[in-house]
Parts: sequence; structure tokens; C-alpha cells
Amino acid sequence: MLVELARSMTVEEWEDLAQKLNEAGTKLRSAGIRVGYHNHNVEFKKLPNGRLALELMLEKTDPKLVDLEVDLGWLTSTGLDPADFLKKHGARVGQVHLKDLKETEPNTELKFHTATLGQGMQNWDAILDVLPSTAVRNAYVETSPPHETSGLQSAAEAYAFLQPLMAGKRL
Repeated sequence: MLVELARSMTVEEWEDLAQKLNEAGTKLRSAGIRVGYHNHNVEFKKLPNGRLALELMLEKTDPKLVDLEVDLGWLTSTGLDPADFLKKHGARVGQVHLKDLKETEPNTELKFHTATLGQGMQNWDAILDVLPSTAVRNAYVETSPPHETSGLQSAAEAYAFLQPLMAGKRL
């Protein structure tokens, strides 16, 4: 359903969504809450004007009100490089989902298969090198179904993978 909705959205509808995010951000700001938009891969489809939907939303949302919560797995599934994306848009990224994936044909159709962190196609060295130069305040390890192992085993493996890579680094 999300794919069909995103596929059918016009430039004007993406702009309207951005405006709604701004409105929510304005209302929540007084309570000290920031709006964060979590991506999948459908937001990386090209619009009729040749722009990516997510880039249009970034342009039309107020950076004082709306952050991105970038899911690196979904981003990578589009064929884009997450380190390059973070270099370009890192000032707008408040949170990231550290997600790995198996080799995936680039798409914007909600298709990819998760992998245990460090056992997929992500270039973690490049990603972790660029994170300190972004506005990222929180990072979450995430896997999506179908899971290869139990949640606890996956968390332990992710920690074992990330711990030496993160030594001496900050987010």
C-alpha cells in the first residue's frame, strides 16, 4: 500500500506532506519535541520534475522544525551511497537506523532482505567515518523481517561488530 501511495504522489502532494511536517513541528516545538521523518526507499523515487521526493521534502521543510531519521538499509536499497547522502544532508539528520542488507537490486519498491549488521553490503567504515560530521544524536541498530537469528543474538552480533569500529569515535 505504501508503495502504491508513494508511486501515485504528485510533486504537489510531496510538498503538501512537507508543509504538514512543518505544521506539526511548529506545534510540537513549544513542548521541546522535534519532528523526525523516517524514510523507506519509496521517498527516493524520481518525481516528474527529475528530483527525488526526499530531496524535495528536505527543501520544503524547515530545518529548525523537521529532522530526518535516516534508515541506512532502505537508503542503500535504492542504489545510493549512504556515506555520500550523509555528507550532503548530514546537517538535517538527527537519527540513523544502522541496518545492513544482503545484495539487493536497486529499487524504490520496499524490497530488500536484511542481514546481520556487518554481514551485508554496507560500507560501515565510510558510514561511521562521516557520522561525527553530521547532526546525528542517536543511532539504532535495526533488522527487518525475515530475521536470520533471534533478536538477542542479532543484538549481540551487532555489538561485537560495532564495538571495535566505534572505539574512540563519537556520534
